[in-house]
Amino acid sequence: IEATKEVCKTHVGEIRLVFKETNGSRFTTGSALVHRRIQVKIAEMTNVRSEDIAVDKTEYSLSLPILRVKNNDKILAMKPKYTMDGNVTESLCGSAGTNSGVLIDGSAGTNS
Repeated sequence: IEATKEVCKTHVGEIRLVFKETNGSRFTTGSALVHRRIQVKIAEMTNVRSEDIAVDKTEYSLSLPILRVKNNDKILAMKPKYTMDGNVTESLCGSAGTNSGVLIDGSAGTNS
């Protein structure tokens, strides 16, 4: 998930959210129905169509305007992990919007 320095400074533009399974092997062996249910759950949380969520190997991803993420209590309630250039930051865009990127990593796994 990357946000450019410009997006962080201006709050205009999109960032990419990535939802990863906690166990990569479970992701690849899951049924199509399970993957679909996870996509629907992410879609409900982010207010996008499930068809707009990309599925690639071990993750689900989508891009959203930065303000939709910052104002989405459902996303923030997940207590996402933020990183910039591989370094963990305290918050989205770090301090005063000086970071060049941000990573939000949430778990989209099914109930076990």
